[in-house]
Amino acid sequence: MMKILMVGPGPKTRGGISAVISAYQNSSIWQDFNITWIDTYYDKSVLTKLSHFFKGLIAFLYKIPKADLVHIHLSEPVSAFRKLVFFLVGKLFLKPIILHLHSFDSKTSVGGRFKSQYRFLFSKADTIIVLSPYWENEVKKNIPNCRTKVIFNPCSKILKLDLPKEKIILFAGTLNQRKGYALLIESFGQIAKKYPDWKLVFAGNGEIERGKELANKFNISYQTEFLGWISGDEKNEIFSKAMIFCLPSYAEGFPMAILDAYSYGLPVVSTTCGRIDLVLKDNEDILFFEMGNVNALANCLDNLMSNEKLSQKVGNNGFQFSKNNFELEVVVNELKMLYKSI
Repeated sequence: MMKILMVGPGPKTRGGISAVISAYQNSSIWQDFNITWIDTYYDKSVLTKLSHFFKGLIAFLYKIPKADLVHIHLSEPVSAFRKLVFFLVGKLFLKPIILHLHSFDSKTSVGGRFKSQYRFLFSKADTIIVLSPYWENEVKKNIPNCRTKVIFNPCSKILKLDLPKEKIILFAGTLNQRKGYALLIESFGQIAKKYPDWKLVFAGNGEIERGKELANKFNISYQTEFLGWISGDEKNEIFSKAMIFCLPSYAEGFPMAILDAYSYGLPVVSTTCGRIDLVLKDNEDILFFEMGNVNALANCLDNLMSNEKLSQKVGNNGFQFSKNNFELEVVVNELKMLYKSI
């Protein structure tokens, strides 16, 4: 059986990469291949981060001599820099290496001041997994001599709770500028008086106090709730009860949050971050709005809140599309074929 070292943030780390690896762990690929998860990062204190990094490196050094392949997950430049050590060790032991690119900004990474770092990694890797055809084009445009493979993020199997629906617009992810949470608060503030029985729920860590200040500024504090980071039963419950999911992000790879929402049959409102508009159809599988456009986002939310037929159509289409294209075993089979080819 092929022995694979999968390098990435640990299972307790909050974020999309950990969610993807966890999904793999609960699929047939974990049984069909001898995969070891090398935990390199935990988003806590600096001391904890360093501890996880060095523990991961020690485990990697111990297992690399007998490994057949190394699969490294990375995203922004800091993540890429952290994984560079594992990449170099893997190359030293002459192991084939797959780089799995989850997120990047071509202006600051492959096409910017970190270009040399990415050029080295990508040109020396055996294959780079990217999350969409758009990202494949962006990578090849900046680093043409690399080998790429498009594999979508998986839509995890969920046990949806049979709970009554509540008039909730849900945001799930880190509350920071890149995720556009402030825009969502301002947009909801434009239509909140029209829908006094609706509320905005944020599930995620980050700028929670700033979010509360903005909710107060736009007079929607009584219609806004901040849950902090949630997982497991708590996450299942809020996704099961919500009626709309919104991701006003400015930059993504292929958002795991949207795939989570699709798993629960939620209609999604999003920007075209990561050029997901090349994969999903506006007004059919999803409602798109222009990045940073407060009025456009308010209109999309208004359309779904006031039109039950549209809401059901978009939710059902998204669920079916994800089942056909992002279902866990469909994605995992693509990865299995890549492993065998290498």
